Amino acid sequence: RTLQTLLDAIPSMIGYWDQELVCRFANRAYTTWFGIDHMKMPGMPIRTLLGDDLFNNNLPHIEAALRGEEQTFERAIPRPDGTGTRHSLACYLPDIVDGRVRGFYVLVHDVTEIVESRQELATALRENEALLRSINRHLLYSITDAQGCITDINDNFCETFGYGKEQLVGRTHRLFTSSHHSADFWSTLWSTITAGKTWRGEICNRTRSGDHRWLDTVIAPLFGADSKIERYLALRIDITDRKMAENERNRA
Repeated sequence: RTLQTLLDAIPSMIGYWDQELVCRFANRAYTTWFGIDHMKMPGMPIRTLLGDDLFNNNLPHIEAALRGEEQTFERAIPRPDGTGTRHSLACYLPDIVDGRVRGFYVLVHDVTEIVESRQELATALRENEALLRSINRHLLYSITDAQGCITDINDNFCETFGYGKEQLVGRTHRLFTSSHHSADFWSTLWSTITAGKTWRGEICNRTRSGDHRWLDTVIAPLFGADSKIERYLALRIDITDRKMAENERNRA
């Protein structure tokens, strides 16, 4: 009675099945998972509990357990109320006495939250990769540390400014400074992002060849776990052609 009380309090399913695949013990979690009174399960064949499909899926693991091989595997189990599935991590532990397998213990843990989180993470990673591909295709991308030194850039950035990546990592964006903007312009930009705010504006930069390129720029601070700024992300769109057209229109 004490053992039954303790095992009934455990949320994981715990049971025992003999060589004939007949239940000899089951805790209360089986009622939650399968909607069957666990006190009536002793004497029930495992196929009756699982149904044909789930039984056939688990059969290779059952046969291995009866050969004395411990089994651990994941399985999706339909909820008894029809509201979806519950993801489980199942362990089949052979009961071996004097070298003979008499049956096996079953321990099944609910890992639905872990599996769903893993699936959400995989989806987020796929979406992130698609976003990065789009950024690399259409935008100039750079990351700097808190001191403003470049730590990462994409190919579009290198092609626009005429430098190799190895020539830019560790340098600051002062390398691209043109004479177009005043000291107040740069002071306002820097004070905005160091205050933890995003800055957006049009910047005229100088390439390696000395040409001027106009870039519609967004610079955003990235925070660490301690809420302090760790890096700055800058995304740029080359708008040089548009600026030249505007200047020509204004001149005309």
